[in-house]
Amino acid sequence: TAQGTKVRPEQFVPDYPGLLDVELASRGSYVHGETVMQLDVSKLLGTLRDYPLDATLKAGLDKGALKLEALNAQVGENHLQAKGQSTDELLIEWAVDAPQLAQLHPEVTGRLQGNGQLSGKVDGSAFNLAVEQMEGQVFGYPLKARGGLSLANDLLTANDVQVDVGDNHLQLN
Repeated sequence: TAQGTKVRPEQFVPDYPGLLDVELASRGSYVHGETVMQLDVSKLLGTLRDYPLDATLKAGLDKGALKLEALNAQVGENHLQAKGQSTDELLIEWAVDAPQLAQLHPEVTGRLQGNGQLSGKVDGSAFNLAVEQMEGQVFGYPLKARGGLSLANDLLTANDVQVDVGDNHLQLN
């Protein structure tokens, strides 16, 4: 277990000043060439760029299989959730509700909301990104997106991708 109080993240990432308290527990072993690990960040709480931060993470690795039991992060009014697992295949479900993107970085403005799945091979040789819905406004332009992209056998394929940014429309099938 580890605990930290008044941790200053700008010492690691200069663009992100803040003051954080953290509590985490980690355990693991390496037996007969297999790694088993569990990480539980039960508290990551404080401020980041003058916005409140509250995050938790519970993840593990067991004989090559990654399990993301839960990732919940909130910075200011922005929220990200994810969960999933992987062995040879990856499946992560995600949801984002970010009404104030500038709270994450001052050069990014607008809002985003959406959810979807990321799946594929852990080695990156194949993937599928499915966006059920994503909408908002970025840099003053309305944004709407849905559909999927996949990579298999070095071939990138679009599956009913529709992206609208401002007056621009992209559709791939």
